[in-house]
Amino acid sequence: MSPRARSGTTAGLTRAARSSAAGDDDQKKAEKRIAIRRAAYRCFTKQGYHETTVDDICEAADISKGSFYWYYQSKQAIFHSILDTWGAEVEAELRGQLESALATADAFKAITAALESEVRRNRRIAPVWLEFFTQVSRDPEIRVGLVSFHERIRSAIARLLIELTDGALVADDSQTLAGLILTSFIGLMCEDLVTADDEAMSTRLRKGMTMIEGLVDDALRTRRSSGGVRDHSTKKARKQRP
Repeated sequence: MSPRARSGTTAGLTRAARSSAAGDDDQKKAEKRIAIRRAAYRCFTKQGYHETTVDDICEAADISKGSFYWYYQSKQAIFHSILDTWGAEVEAELRGQLESALATADAFKAITAALESEVRRNRRIAPVWLEFFTQVSRDPEIRVGLVSFHERIRSAIARLLIELTDGALVADDSQTLAGLILTSFIGLMCEDLVTADDEAMSTRLRKGMTMIEGLVDDALRTRRSSGGVRDHSTKKARKQRP
């Protein structure tokens, strides 16, 4: 091999090594951010958001204050990170629920069952989330974060409804119904924290979703009668998709 070829090979290996090292560093940084966020979440759960200090989070995460500020600018930044992470999880869950529900004979029933599961899954998150609500009047950044979070979830539900009706629902209708579902879901989460009654929660959720399904059907019938859409339904008898 010529000196030039050897030089080119060595340079390529060096670049690859640097790229690999950079990837490892990024992975370690991401893992560290997650560890700090989880420590903050534990602190928020134990003593509340307002009462938790950066020092408390550092102690829980076993890091220095300087290290904390290397990864997060403030306690509020961790709050936003928690909301973003939760929002992404809920959005992904809704997408998975939609894909499963659309392959069933009764999509609304499948979505209802999935929402029941989501209420139970969120029991560990709800106390901190409600704690954030109590801070809205004290901290404008928290208000912005919660508004963004709710808009994200409402839009995800609206997209689900549009796909569920094959686009027959207009954007305004889907957003209104999505808001109704989200409000009901929030209410169920709050009630579940108080009662922890699975049967009562499931009954209320099913009845609520039945009413929402009726509203969807009514909206579609109204639009069909005015010539706004072709003959759509919420597809209680969907064919199994391949």
